[in-house]
Amino acid sequence: MSQKKIHPFVDPMSGLHHQIWYHGMRSRNETLRLFKNEGDFLVRTAVFGRRFSFILSVCVESKPNSPIDILHVSINYDTKSNTWSLNTLRRKTISGKSKSGSQMEKVPNKNFACATDLIEHYKKACIYKNVMLKTPIPRPKWIIPTSYVQFIKDGELGKGNFAKVVKAYISQPDDFPRRLYVAVKILLESNIEGITEQEREEGRDLMMREAKVMQKYKHNNVVKFIGIAYDKPPISLILDLAARNCLISTDGFVKIADFGLSKVFDKNDI
Repeated sequence: MSQKKIHPFVDPMSGLHHQIWYHGMRSRNETLRLFKNEGDFLVRTAVFGRRFSFILSVCVESKPNSPIDILHVSINYDTKSNTWSLNTLRRKTISGKSKSGSQMEKVPNKNFACATDLIEHYKKACIYKNVMLKTPIPRPKWIIPTSYVQFIKDGELGKGNFAKVVKAYISQPDDFPRRLYVAVKILLESNIEGITEQEREEGRDLMMREAKVMQKYKHNNVVKFIGIAYDKPPISLILDLAARNCLISTDGFVKIADFGLSKVFDKNDI
């Protein structure tokens, strides 16, 4: 009796996560300032409730003393055919306001085996009028692909209202040649951990604010911020290994570890 051959599952997005132009779940407002010249581009993930959508953003016009025009194109992944294609587009200024009379438009329906093939195609073919993809905008090094993070079994260190902290290590030859043990603060999933969607969104905003605060500090008495993994959900904040809000290191230093309720003040706010 012949047995049915079982094909191993292949994550269709695995190649996407390792591309320098993929910025994960960075918001539109956070990425707009990165565009400088015509043809600059990046890919990010937009969140609409429980639905996730890939967005290709490309600068289509850059002139002195004029707002930079950014084209945002929805990328569709068809689970039945396992193909990628462009879906709809809208042209907007860098301020985020729609161009006068602009409408959602369908783009030519061309399918690709992977997202990388799609990007390479539009480096040679026009994606909109006479505009092609030219220069990828590299994601910052503090955005760490989720696949780099390996969780340790039974390594949960603590749990709060919006997140739990788990012991893990990072191992990737190019960026982390030596195994680096870390504490990973993971945003709780609303459908699994018993929190509401609104609470999850609040937690997501808190974690992003915490990451922005911690990026500013490099001090012996502050736990080191290593990066954030939000190329795909759930969002994970990656820190130097710590178990409490304040801890004492092996060499006797007291270190602050939790910035969840902190706020950045301008000198005029104090």
